[in-house]
Amino acid sequence: MSSAVRCLLPFALCIAGCSEREPPALAPSSRVLVVATTTPETRPPVIATPTQQRDNASPVATARLTNASRPVEQVPQELGRASPPAPELPVAPTIALVDSAGQPLPQTADVPKFDSPTFKRRSALLFQAIVDDTKESADAAFFPVLAYEQVKAIAKPARDHKFRLLAAYHRSIHEYHEKVTKLPQPLQFLGIEPGPSPIRWMEPNTEGNKLGYHRILRTKLKFADAKGVVHRLEVTSLISWRGEWYVVHLDGFK
Repeated sequence: MSSAVRCLLPFALCIAGCSEREPPALAPSSRVLVVATTTPETRPPVIATPTQQRDNASPVATARLTNASRPVEQVPQELGRASPPAPELPVAPTIALVDSAGQPLPQTADVPKFDSPTFKRRSALLFQAIVDDTKESADAAFFPVLAYEQVKAIAKPARDHKFRLLAAYHRSIHEYHEKVTKLPQPLQFLGIEPGPSPIRWMEPNTEGNKLGYHRILRTKLKFADAKGVVHRLEVTSLISWRGEWYVVHLDGFK
């Protein structure tokens, strides 16, 4: 075979092979499929932060997250719940101070009881007045002026009752209100605790009095805030009238 033929032979074979294997045209959808079938990038799972979990969670899940992220508080057994409901407004008690003829009933030597239903209602009324800063609504818990006029051996006892004792009582209610509003709300009244001092019968002429009465000092209004923390407010002096306790000094002898 001549050298010229040897040079032309590869060229002829190339022409024959190319004409036999012409590639088919690609449809437009085939081009999209090529792009779409690329393997997606593998990413690690996204872990939400506690803040994101709290924002996206349901109320129940949020509560569980909050409880799990902080130490459990010790809630008093008598409270029974971490977030106490607001106390219901008690009904003002009615205590008979005069007889059927309108004459003042006399003092008795009966010892008052802390579990008296009327005293418990008056104590709750006092606490509600402190929470709401409605001082006059707690006047039912204060020593009655009709009784004070009989007890005290002073000139113009009604005036002293109104302008000294009752005015100081109202100021103390407002001052206590300023304190309790800084606590987590709502507040729950838990009752009144007897003071450390024993109950004493005050004989006539011992405290400017012409009639005797029972007295107890430093009792406490006990309540809990919304976090279950128990607090106490002092009731400086309670004195008796006809077997019932009444406040005469709320926060100090004023």
